[in-house]
Amino acid sequence: MAYHQYTQCVSDADHRGQLAYLGVGGLLGVATVVGVLLAGGALLPGAGVTALLLIIAYCKWWLYDRLICLGGERCAIGMVLTVEPPQNKSGLDAFDTDYSINLVLSPRKVGDDQAKTESDGIQGDLIKNQLPLGNRPLHADLSREGFTGEKTRQWGNDPYTAVLHCEFEGGGVKTLYDAAQAALVFAAAATVACSIPILGWVACAILGAIAAVITIAGIIGR
Repeated sequence: MAYHQYTQCVSDADHRGQLAYLGVGGLLGVATVVGVLLAGGALLPGAGVTALLLIIAYCKWWLYDRLICLGGERCAIGMVLTVEPPQNKSGLDAFDTDYSINLVLSPRKVGDDQAKTESDGIQGDLIKNQLPLGNRPLHADLSREGFTGEKTRQWGNDPYTAVLHCEFEGGGVKTLYDAAQAALVFAAAATVACSIPILGWVACAILGAIAAVITIAGIIGR
């Protein structure tokens, strides 16, 4: 079975961030709703366009901006401590259908913490807070407490262990992204049709229903 790659990494210089994408999506959506209201159309189709633009913006950030390239390829050797199958995820995380494993890097053992692992001079640099092109810690803006690394434990009475988090890509977010793009065409057409009396309202309802079906298919088809 061929390997499918759904995500791409970007350089630190090209990284935009989630809020930038959602901001653009939100502005486009609000502009659409305002335009529909001024033209005499209904609010519901315009709100659907806004929602779809936000979904598309979020998915685009997730797929093409969230991961920052560090350059080169590295090999890691270790013991699988815990696994994170996609079916155990809920809420918005359920669209992330990656299958993940957490490795205790050789020659470390269960219970070794972040500081001990990253300073071992063998594989510990793989879990350090990386310095990309901008020469700033990759996670510096994500936590007031600073970067603490990934840690997990297999059983409730086990000590936490510093691990390398590895993911095998799933297509859940890409499926949602494709569905939202397809639905946007029909939702946009519905907003225009809703401004036309009688026959336009019928077309608006039909186009809106098609957009809804496509979106729902993207949500449940991940």
